[in-house]
Amino acid sequence: MKRKENVRRVFLCVFVSVFVLAGMANAGIIVPTIVSEANTNPYSTATTAALNDNSGMTPAVNAGDSLASAVAATHVFGGVWESWVTNAAAPDYFATSPAPEIVWDLTGGGDSDVGTVILWQYQNDGGGTGRVGNHAKTIELQFNTEAEGAAAFAGVVSTIEMEPVMDDINAAQAFALSGEEARYVLMKVTDNHFESPDIIAGGDRVGLGEVRFATEIIPEPATMALLGTGFLALIRRRRLN
Repeated sequence: MKRKENVRRVFLCVFVSVFVLAGMANAGIIVPTIVSEANTNPYSTATTAALNDNSGMTPAVNAGDSLASAVAATHVFGGVWESWVTNAAAPDYFATSPAPEIVWDLTGGGDSDVGTVILWQYQNDGGGTGRVGNHAKTIELQFNTEAEGAAAFAGVVSTIEMEPVMDDINAAQAFALSGEEARYVLMKVTDNHFESPDIIAGGDRVGLGEVRFATEIIPEPATMALLGTGFLALIRRRRLN
């Protein structure tokens, strides 16, 4: 009887793990287009057009790709401008400059489920030097349906906190949302990493690499780890029995 119960538990854990991973693999990537922008104050050719054009991405992250492939993609450090970044306002950009705002269109028509936002940091000064104060830190998101339009956003604000990239691998940073139904997203960058711990320079600008959304909610890392640990433990228990 005990053996049968262990087999049932293993099967259940495998089923749940496969279900979660399958949901992640089937999540459709959304490449948003810019409706409007305010206070983005681009430096030179480092405009907001770089935020959805796959410049510097390995591999490219296109509409309809899986969430799993998107979060495995990286963005370049160095080279020409494959990122958006503002002009300088020393020493801290946000001490004197208004928050940059971008309104994104997710669908081109109609509403879509929106479960995850995936971001890549500004490309400048990777490699562990700590000169990454210009990296985006705090980003606020608000969502509107097609009926609500793209002119005014009055809904709940979702706030995410990006990490600075302190080495030469500019990996994706994915954040689960609350399962929105929307066509438009207002993205407001409200802080950079000026004087964050271990940051030794930068902060007079703010920048960001690329932006994507996904229809599904990405599993929490702790959930994935728990599923994997439980699966292995149940296999060991079955073998011992």
